[in-house]
Amino acid sequence: MEKNNNKFANYFFILVIFQLLHSTEEIIFKLENWMPIVSGKVHNIISFVPVIVFPEEGFIIANIILVIVMAIFTRFVYKEYKWATTIAKIASVIEIINGAGHISMAIILFRYFPGCITGIGLIIFGVLCLKNYYSETKAILTYPDKSGLKEREC
Repeated sequence: MEKNNNKFANYFFILVIFQLLHSTEEIIFKLENWMPIVSGKVHNIISFVPVIVFPEEGFIIANIILVIVMAIFTRFVYKEYKWATTIAKIASVIEIINGAGHISMAIILFRYFPGCITGIGLIIFGVLCLKNYYSETKAILTYPDKSGLKEREC
């Protein structure tokens, strides 16, 4: 197990709550209806990107599974398993990108885009997860001085 500060796990738990809110916002405001439009425009520019069509039921089920898996996974982050911490860091980056994508679409379209409101929370708590993790796991350097070897945080 990797020794980690529980603040990281707490921020990750809040990030999971924001993902639940984010998924709810996407479902209520029918993000799946936007997928073919947005991915079609990207496909017109970058031809190998597929046009995404997601049926409403499949979209809802995928979001429910995502939130359940993240919620269960949070337990392992609290237990400070190294593999869980690594996956949580990756998930934090993905959530930052996810939130930024929704906010970017709202800016580009100059209108509300499903997921842009809770996307702010994804960015904030994704950044807090990473910031807290890296501030709590500073490298320890050993260097010689006149009295022997000393450890120093960097």
